[in-house]
Amino acid sequence: MGVNLVSKEVTTKNQGCNLSNLINLKPKIDSYRILIPRGKVDIIDKRFGASFVRYYHELEEFEEELTDNNSYTVRRKGITTRFQLCKRHIGYNKGNQGSSNVESPEDVVLIFVNAKMLKERYLEGITRDNLELIYNYIQSLGVVKFSLSDFKLSKATDVDFCIDLLDSNLEEHYTTHHRFVNTVYQNIQHPYQGTLRKYRDSSIKIDNISRWQGLQTQFGMRVKATPAKPFITIYDKSGELLDGELYYTMRVQNRLPSNLVSKAKKDEASYEFYYNYLKGSKVNASICKGITRIECSLRNNKTLDYYSLKCFSILDYLDISEENYRRVCKEMFAKYTTVQTVIRDYSKMKPMERVLLNSINQLVRLGLSKTEIEGYLLQGFEDRSQKNNKSRIKGLVNEMLLKIDKPEVLEVNNEANKELVERLQVVGIV
Repeated sequence: MGVNLVSKEVTTKNQGCNLSNLINLKPKIDSYRILIPRGKVDIIDKRFGASFVRYYHELEEFEEELTDNNSYTVRRKGITTRFQLCKRHIGYNKGNQGSSNVESPEDVVLIFVNAKMLKERYLEGITRDNLELIYNYIQSLGVVKFSLSDFKLSKATDVDFCIDLLDSNLEEHYTTHHRFVNTVYQNIQHPYQGTLRKYRDSSIKIDNISRWQGLQTQFGMRVKATPAKPFITIYDKSGELLDGELYYTMRVQNRLPSNLVSKAKKDEASYEFYYNYLKGSKVNASICKGITRIECSLRNNKTLDYYSLKCFSILDYLDISEENYRRVCKEMFAKYTTVQTVIRDYSKMKPMERVLLNSINQLVRLGLSKTEIEGYLLQGFEDRSQKNNKSRIKGLVNEMLLKIDKPEVLEVNNEANKELVERLQVVGIV
């Protein structure tokens, strides 16, 4: 070992030396798009917005048509920053930017902002305290120039907020993450069973250690998301940051096969960011223990209105309370998952109830928690037409759980599975 792939960039040392650099486990903003009126932006890199002619090297030919370079991307050490020149409706603005109701689209510079621009402070998420660091990073790219005030007060859209869930060790993380995603999936309403569900199993070994790759569930499509069908994801954040190690190593050493370049691009870029900014930081130990991330998208004004939020600039989003973000998270998941309510009470134990109780006692002895027992016994009731039956059976299961032989054993099981239950509470399933 000991191959020094690249020199790790030293960044924000003056700002970072007094920071705890711990993971923010409260709801936090991970990314957004900012729309700055074109008249308030100076374009520094003249390639952005310039017209050009395509040249096909193998044919040694130029296209006759001019193309406008209205999209511009800068990639540095695993951080991707995208700029666009386009027209957008700015909309209401609480009186900060002039007219409160724009009827026609305006010329704007759209910038894709993400928490990776915070470098070592990435897992803090975007906050009022570090917003200026992001502004300074964008300015340092030398593509555009605008004021800090316009950066803070211009319209923000397509805002992703997330909640990170931290495990105490990697083995526990693998188990809890899989069980969490599978339990959520078991509770998806039948019409949404086609929801994207990804297993990424890898046999690749690095230093003779198998690299496990995380299970992901995605609800909806970002570009087609609506308030009633929002875009939300559950994924293994640690896996995202760490899984591209082999690809990154091979690319730096010029050993990455051409047929893998496209496939490896996202994974190795995430690892490149981790290598340069997080590997030697104070949060590295937590990353290596395992982080599950729940991410929800507040796509536009319609989404904000639907979930009773009123925002224009990024400062407005940063003022939303933790309680409100958690409420929105649960309400978004409720659009896809089955609502479980108890609607029947039994006064006597019937033969079938005794069979059910016997089964529950056996599952308790096998080490299952209350949440797992419910999930196991309610399999097959995911169809919408089975909603009432599922509610009735769930009520019966809960009553039988009060009559089990060894409640103290179930309590031990519940404690052992506390992390799973806490995750299910975040998304509103229990």
